[in-house]
This record gives sequence, C-alpha cells and structure tokens, in this order.
Amino acid sequence: MNRLILAGERTMGRAYGQDLYDWPSTEISRRALRDNAEPGRMIERLMARVIEVFDRFRPDIVVAGQTASPEGIAVMMVAAARNIPLLVNRPSKLLSHRCFWTLDPFMWNRRADAMCRDSVVAGHLPDDEAMKRLEAFRAAPETVAYIKRNWDIAAAMSWLQWHKNIVLQLASWASWVCKGRIGTAPREPIPKIAEYYRIGWRKRVQRKLFASLPEDRLAGMRYVLIALHKEPELALNYQAAQWHSQKALISWLSANLPAGYRLLVREHRFNEGRRTTAFLNEVRMLPGVMLISPFDSQFKYIRHAAAIVTDTGSTGWEGLVFGRPVISLSENYYTATGLTEEVTDPARLGAAILRSVLAPQQMPDVEYNRRLALLLQAEFQTTVVQNEQAQSLNASLESIDALMGRVEAV
Repeated sequence: MNRLILAGERTMGRAYGQDLYDWPSTEISRRALRDNAEPGRMIERLMARVIEVFDRFRPDIVVAGQTASPEGIAVMMVAAARNIPLLVNRPSKLLSHRCFWTLDPFMWNRRADAMCRDSVVAGHLPDDEAMKRLEAFRAAPETVAYIKRNWDIAAAMSWLQWHKNIVLQLASWASWVCKGRIGTAPREPIPKIAEYYRIGWRKRVQRKLFASLPEDRLAGMRYVLIALHKEPELALNYQAAQWHSQKALISWLSANLPAGYRLLVREHRFNEGRRTTAFLNEVRMLPGVMLISPFDSQFKYIRHAAAIVTDTGSTGWEGLVFGRPVISLSENYYTATGLTEEVTDPARLGAAILRSVLAPQQMPDVEYNRRLALLLQAEFQTTVVQNEQAQSLNASLESIDALMGRVEAV
C-alpha cells in the first residue's frame, strides 16, 4: 500500500519528500501530514472506487497514458487481478515525435527490448537508417522532442499569462466557496500564488550556488556525473523507487568517490526554486560535490565524464552514445544493449565506480556501435508517429495487435 502513497508524493505522500523540495499545499497533503494513518485510508477509498468502476463497466481492455500515479497503479492492480489487458501509450525517449504501446506494468517498450537483445545475441547488423540516426545524434545532439516541448511550454509562460490564469483560479475558488463548497473543490489559488513568488525569489538568490563550467576546464577534470530528475517524478517514485531520495544518493556517491575525482551534480531545471537554500548548501558541503546549472548544456558534461551514474535517465543513453562508462542504478530503456553496468545494491556502488573510472569496459567500436544502432532500429520498428496517431489509428492498431497476439500466445 505504501508504494502507492509514495507514488502520490505531491499529495498524500507528502511526508516522503518534505526535506527534498517544496510543493504547493493542498487539503489532501495537509490531512496526510496531520495524521500519518490518513494516506492509508485514502488508498483504501481509491481502491474501492476503482473496483466499483470495474464492476460497473466490466471492461475487456483498459487504455492508459501512465501507470505511475496512485490512480494509475490502482487501475493496473485491479486489471491484473482480473486478467484484463492494460495498454499504455508512452512517448519514445530515443526517437523524437514517436510513441509506443506497451503492456508492461513499468511502461517499458518490451518489444523493442526483446528485439534488441535477440539481435545482439544473433549477431545481426543494424540497417543503414539506424546507423545514420546514431551518427546524426553524435554530430548534433539534442534533447528528445517531448521533453524539449515541456521546457518550451514552461519557458513561454509570461508573467502576465500566469497572473491571468491565477485570476481565473481565484474566481473559480470564490464561486465554489459561495455555493457552499458543494462538489469537487477547484485548485487552491493561494498556495499557488505563494509558490510563484517563492520560486521567483529563490531563483535569484540561489543562482550563485550553481556552477557553469567551460568545456576546456571539463576536459582537464576528473569527475563522475549524475543528472537529477525533477521531484517528484514517475522515474523515481515508481520505476526506481529505492533511489527516490536523490539527496541520499548524492551523499552515498560522494562517500564512494575515488581519490582525485569530483562529483558533478546537474540539477533538473524544473527543480529550480523548489529546493530550499539549506538543501542546496547541504549538498554543496558534501566532499567532492559540485552543483551544475540545469540550464547549461548537458552534452559537454557528458562528453568529458569519467563515468556517468543514472537510474532511468536519458543522461545514461546520451553517455553511451558518446562512449562514456555508464552505471545504471535500475533497469532502463537501454539495458538491452548490454553496455551499462547495472548496480541495484548500494553496497556495490563504490566498486562499480572504481571499475568504471580505472578499468572501463573495452569493446571494439564496431561492436559497440552495432548494439546502439540495433536498439534504435528496434525502437523505430516498435513505435508509431505521434502526429499520425491522432489522424489515423491504423499504425497504433497494428502495434496493439502485435502486443495482444503475444499475450494470446502466452
């Protein structure tokens, strides 16, 4: 049950992240913090409601966009208990403007994963298009489109537009109060206003705490790189929950640094202003740790890293593309290449870092590139174009048929 509470870290699971970041106060989070038995009761009510919906509609199949929120996990659990297939549609993290369908409870593209593994073992060669994609990314690396779109949307929100939105929220809240607080409560506007100005102030005063290093200096440094997720996020609270406290992870990495190495910690841009200054200073005081600006290009830090540590992040994939040793703290979408060292036990992390920086895995370039390109090829063959998906369901239906065919065969 408590894993569902952790998945709701912004609301009912607020106690799990109180010292990690700030998030607007809500009625649910306040109730959860006043009584630590209340989150469990919330989950019980949620499960009862999901079961009621399944009993009423008796679905043959369930379609979702994610299974990482408390609601998504509850639906997944009930569907699994009743042997009802649950199809999830996710954007590709490898190829821009493409998405895939999956039956996997952790939302991985298992078809691409299996295809890549089989091709690697069989000694297959990738097609020319896959090799071109690999070389094009090396020549001009860029963030995958759906993530960049999220950044652009956030950056485009002007002061005036934000305040127009908050006026509408205030009006909605006032109307709900005047009508006797009947029905679903709208989003509380006062905590959002407080958050907006708190973040703005922190951005100004905390900017000096982050370094932005030129590439020539990075070329002469010995360092291990870790890029943080935004908090909270599905990758931490669901796919790699054992590492959900990134502060604890940074501390443990610091304690396992080889002599003469730094730990460069690249913050996530969506955490900007959500961390307390005390949090950032505590991280900066850890031996060997340096905070890196989230708005500095990640690729120059990746190119010169002695090793990269990641859980499910894209930094690991980008590190592989640039030939860097990658330590993966959990399963991820590029595990099938066999090019990462997977370390799920914290006690083994220090030895893994030593191996990565002192005796990295040696593999001929031809074989190394073959594996990366095979993953790109498998991803392309198991994904559909996002824009076309909205206009025609044919490609998606073919992909779903392939998935369902495998289920029926099993």
